[in-house]
Amino acid sequence: MPNLRMPSTDEISAAMCTTGVDFVPRDPETTAFKLRARLHQARWRESQGHPMGTHPIEGATTRPLGSRLPLAYAKQTFAKFVDPRVVDAVRKRLAAPQPHEMLDAKRLYADLLSSMPMCFNLFGTITQPARKPHERALSPSYQKISYAPFAG
Repeated sequence: MPNLRMPSTDEISAAMCTTGVDFVPRDPETTAFKLRARLHQARWRESQGHPMGTHPIEGATTRPLGSRLPLAYAKQTFAKFVDPRVVDAVRKRLAAPQPHEMLDAKRLYADLLSSMPMCFNLFGTITQPARKPHERALSPSYQKISYAPFAG
């Protein structure tokens, strides 16, 4: 892992973007990586004008967390998804739960560092043909794929 600068306490505090899982005992490089990633996501959220979510995502006792979106807002706007076909894939997948699935809808919508939306953003467009010219330009043609389920 490259040697990353640890974000300053002031940077982290201003972005309200730290959780206990970010601190890895005896591994300052991994800690720095996690903190930088969370800070980057908090700054992205702010630059896009999205509101700040909470930790935990829902509950009676929460605190602001800059690397999250409010769950209701995220569900309404699909702000984390890059293409209308991805949104369609998310909706279809959530409507078809699978036994023993690990798909967590709250994290999918609200947690900016979750890998689940990344998977949908990368592969969600292959489940449907492009409808508009800009969609065709953003993703290659996958005409030979006939079945692309999302595991949970």
